[in-house]
Amino acid sequence: MPNFYCLLLPQATRTAVNCLRTELFQSTGDRSFRSLPPCIILGETEATTLPPAVPCPSLPFEIGKKAIFKEGFLFFPIEGHILQPIRNQLEVSYPFSGIILGKSDLQIERAIPFVNDLRLALLEYKESQGLTLWRILAEKHLQKDKG
Repeated sequence: MPNFYCLLLPQATRTAVNCLRTELFQSTGDRSFRSLPPCIILGETEATTLPPAVPCPSLPFEIGKKAIFKEGFLFFPIEGHILQPIRNQLEVSYPFSGIILGKSDLQIERAIPFVNDLRLALLEYKESQGLTLWRILAEKHLQKDKG
């Protein structure tokens, strides 16, 4: 199973994303809206542990209100420059910066709470026989202005 570095969102943001995903799942029946944790994927890694120090993105930051469909995913965008320092430190990349909703191309506009707190995590992810399996392997709180 591949591992990904990801940023886990604060409670208010997670709740808003999960409520929207539930609405989308109920209206479309598309299981992809229920397949990932509410997080920001930074990129794939071979790592099995978290590095001791990484830069925290500038907080708080805003999440785009209009969902974008790109690379097969529907997501709320985050300006890429906000995440670039942490991606550089971790030596990873991803085709977009944002919070993944699912795999259907829909028109969605929604206000999502600002991100004012983050945790770096390792996400293990696997798709098999129509099922998506994931688990958080490790996580650590990122502190503003500290590496």
